Amino acid sequence: MARHMFADLAWLPRTPADFGRQCRAALDSEPIGARIQALAGYALDANQLVRLGRVLDSAHAAGQSLHPLVPFRLGVLGNGMLDVVVPALRASAARHGIALECVTAEYDQVMQAALSPESAINCARPDAVLIAIDHRALPLRITPCDPAPPAKRLPPGRPA
Repeated sequence: MARHMFADLAWLPRTPADFGRQCRAALDSEPIGARIQALAGYALDANQLVRLGRVLDSAHAAGQSLHPLVPFRLGVLGNGMLDVVVPALRASAARHGIALECVTAEYDQVMQAALSPESAINCARPDAVLIAIDHRALPLRITPCDPAPPAKRLPPGRPA
C-alpha cells in the first residue's frame, strides 16, 4: 500500500481530465508562473510532466516572466539519458515555487563537462549541480574477498 502511495503521489489531487487544455491556456494567463505552479500541484504522470515542461519552455522562449516562481539554474551531469529526467525536475520544481532552468551536458560527458571551463555547464554558472551517475561511471570492479590493494583492482587500461 505505501509503495503505491509514493508511486502514485497519493497525497496530491488527481489531475483534471482537461489538463492538456489547461496547459495550453496557461500561456495566455497572467501571472503565468502562478498558473504553472497550480498545474504542477497535481499528481502528474511522466507525460504530463513533459507537457508542463513544454509550457515552461514556451513561456521562457516568449520572454514571459514566471513570477512568482523563483529562478534557479541547475547544472545536470549524468552518464545516462537526461532528456527524461529534466522535464520531471522542472515541472516538480514548479510545484514548490521554483522556476528551474536545467543546463545539461552531452550524453556520457560527465568529466569533460565538469572539468572544462568552456563547457556549457561551467559557462552557464549554475546555482547548483546535480551529478546523476550510476555504477558504470565509476572505475570500480566487484572483487569480494580480494586481498589485492585497491590500485590493483582497477579495470585494465585505467591508471591508478
